[in-house]
Amino acid sequence: MRMRNSMRLRLMFVALVVATVVTTAFGGPPLVCFPFRIGNANSLPWGSSADAGNWNTPRDDYAIRRLTDDTLAILTEETPIIVRMETIRRAAIYAAKDRTAARDLLAGLRKRAEAATHQRPSALMEFDYGYLIETMRQVAAGGKAPHNAELLAGLSGYPRIQKAIQSRGDDAELQFAAALVTAWPRNDNHNGHLRKALAGAENDTLLAQNLLNYYSDRGKTLAELRIRLAQNTNK
Repeated sequence: MRMRNSMRLRLMFVALVVATVVTTAFGGPPLVCFPFRIGNANSLPWGSSADAGNWNTPRDDYAIRRLTDDTLAILTEETPIIVRMETIRRAAIYAAKDRTAARDLLAGLRKRAEAATHQRPSALMEFDYGYLIETMRQVAAGGKAPHNAELLAGLSGYPRIQKAIQSRGDDAELQFAAALVTAWPRNDNHNGHLRKALAGAENDTLLAQNLLNYYSDRGKTLAELRIRLAQNTNK
């Protein structure tokens, strides 16, 4: 019994260390504390440029009652994946302030995903809902928005993101999103998603910028990131 308890404590300690290392590397939950570079693309109002690294500057004068409608209006079929990621990140931060806003946002994206057909737009709507679930979960994990835990009970966003990837033929930006979702907590699929994101980044300037910004500690070029990933995978 003592050996079993000792082993359990060791495993808990290792898990805590891993979580701490990952959180430190990312500066916090990666879907929340990492603002995505979107240039001049339209997104939710923000207090200052997210490109400058200001991850938590929501506008005090923003009418949160409009959050769901504004978010859905931005997430059109033409909106790039990374702009969707930044918009959902901002929406989740706004929703952390208000349980009703969080509930309505989650319900709005769920309703749209469920109403979609099996055509290409539905993959984007499936992604939006799944990515929101995982982003709101990381907001709650950061010690904010205790109402999120109740609202997200029984929900999992990652399978919806995987479904969107299958529908869109391994879209590199979706792979980037999946890599971040599986980075914290770590999932065995993380390296595979990141490898595919890097493979598709050469002809995607926005994706390349965000990969190099996000993983700046691993390399200054896409080639360096691929080498570092291969080294880590082979260990």
